[in-house]
Amino acid sequence: MRRSRREDNLRVLTYNTKAAQLLGADWRDIAPIEREIDAHRPDIVVLQDANGVRHWRGYDPKGPLFGLAHVFAQREYAVASRWRAARLRAWSRSRAGAEPLSYARCSVDADGAAFTLVTVHFESPRMGLNAARHDGVEGIDAWQRNHETRLAQARALARDLATPDPLVLAGDLNAPDSSAVVRSLLALGLR
Repeated sequence: MRRSRREDNLRVLTYNTKAAQLLGADWRDIAPIEREIDAHRPDIVVLQDANGVRHWRGYDPKGPLFGLAHVFAQREYAVASRWRAARLRAWSRSRAGAEPLSYARCSVDADGAAFTLVTVHFESPRMGLNAARHDGVEGIDAWQRNHETRLAQARALARDLATPDPLVLAGDLNAPDSSAVVRSLLALGLR
């Protein structure tokens, strides 16, 4: 999602690296992910569930990742950019009624056009959906709590991001575009 005054072409790719398992890859082999990312030729790649990035074959914290020269990896997040990302830092917030919200936020200077880049990973709906699927009516409460947690995370993030402009938000929102979770972020003027 992007909020900007200018309509520049910026290619941002967000990728939850758990998908590597779906590609049949050894979790340390980044070749399948590299092939998929290379096909899109992004300017910036933001990764979630990248806790193991330091253990990937061929990963060099001082070298390029996916052909992008500037790399930052901390906890579950990794950012690779053709531009230098300044003041890149991970944030962790706790909100009443929600699981902890964590995200990585940085300022990027893209050849003179500065913007804020945020990558986030909301709680997975997997447990709530499985509870509803396997436990029937008894699982509906778990599914509802899971939805409320993701919605609270989205609202907390929206409060945190209400001021920076321009903004690029990427990540694994674990929600479809039509959901209240995504709508709460679109209310910031993101698209």
